[in-house]
Amino acid sequence: MSAGLIAVARWVHFVGFAVAFGASVAALFAHRSARKEAAPDKSGLEVAAASAITSVELPGLFLALFAGIALIAAFPAALDPKSSGAGPWLHIKLAFVLALLGASHVRMFRARRLTRERKAGASEAECEQLASAARTLGAVDVCLFVVIIALATMRFVLFGGAA
Repeated sequence: MSAGLIAVARWVHFVGFAVAFGASVAALFAHRSARKEAAPDKSGLEVAAASAITSVELPGLFLALFAGIALIAAFPAALDPKSSGAGPWLHIKLAFVLALLGASHVRMFRARRLTRERKAGASEAECEQLASAARTLGAVDVCLFVVIIALATMRFVLFGGAA
């Protein structure tokens, strides 16, 4: 892979991750804001949060994932803890990425279910329980994003090696 293609893959990886992170934070704020609103506004904010997760966060995650796979294909030695210069950081990052993908998908299904249930006329107690789960998963998502960012930026500090 040429240097130009590698630069494009890195850029796509970073942009996809940033888009997904931004959408995750926006959806979390929408879910938290919905808690204080009346029923019509609450429903609108929940629909907006579900749309942000489905239409922006998950495509951004998959964009970052596919660009990351391209980078690993270009540099397979990065998977070797001895030659990467920073130990097993990439293996740990990949574990957190898989956890993030799983949590984001569960969050999407829960957010979509919340909007369907509210539209179908479910009780406020049932909707609040679903909304609470969506907020919790949103916090987990954001924490996983922060851990991945910290791990990627501080890999040499955490695992040794030359900068």
